[in-house]
Amino acid sequence: MVNNEILDKVERCVQNQNTWRETKTINLIASENHISRTAEKFSISDFSHRYAEGLVNQREYQGQKYQDEIEKIAINSVKNLFKSKYADVRCPTATIANISIYYGLCKSGNIMFSLSVPNGAHISMRKFGGAGLRGLKIYDIPFDFDNYTIDMDLFGNLILGLKPRIITLGASVFLFPHPVQEIKKICEDLETIIHYDGSHVLGLIAGGEFQDPLREGADILMGSTHKTFPGPQGAIICTNNREILSHVEKG
Repeated sequence: MVNNEILDKVERCVQNQNTWRETKTINLIASENHISRTAEKFSISDFSHRYAEGLVNQREYQGQKYQDEIEKIAINSVKNLFKSKYADVRCPTATIANISIYYGLCKSGNIMFSLSVPNGAHISMRKFGGAGLRGLKIYDIPFDFDNYTIDMDLFGNLILGLKPRIITLGASVFLFPHPVQEIKKICEDLETIIHYDGSHVLGLIAGGEFQDPLREGADILMGSTHKTFPGPQGAIICTNNREILSHVEKG
């Protein structure tokens, strides 16, 4: 039985939120964007409350033919936009994408480098986030705070000495491109995975206004789709390595 009083309150609350946030405020939260009307329209559909567990054409539930079709469109669009051979569009958040990467590509006890939180890192890259949950040994990437960039003189020696399994680049506080090419060159003879979290700059990367991590040597580019990339809440993972994607899909 529907409680009309509660229903009216909920409807007013939704209307007030839409009016207030869209017409009466200036949003200064850098991790949020204004979703396009097109994306908003598509988000209100039967898809929004259906299970779609598994991969395209390999679902755990029946009745998925249109889910498969639209996911193929999304995958191909992401691959074309970021010029990658492979893509996964299923993660609901970038934190989940990072956890999938750490679980799919690393083992407990592996060495990892990421920025510290005061130097811009997201918590999912640290011991109290997804990386710590995986049991990784996390070392700080040396950082030149005055110039707000990675200190490559120190970092190069640390990479060669510790031979990390994975290096996570990218940040929540992100002013300048990270030295992906330099790091890739140092890792040439190592089995180190370069993972670039582009969540806060993904729209700039897509538009060619920032660096191009995959072309510069990153093995994985991932990021959320609702920051500088103006879509709905979600995340994508891109790579040119089929084996990497296979491991991440299982992560």
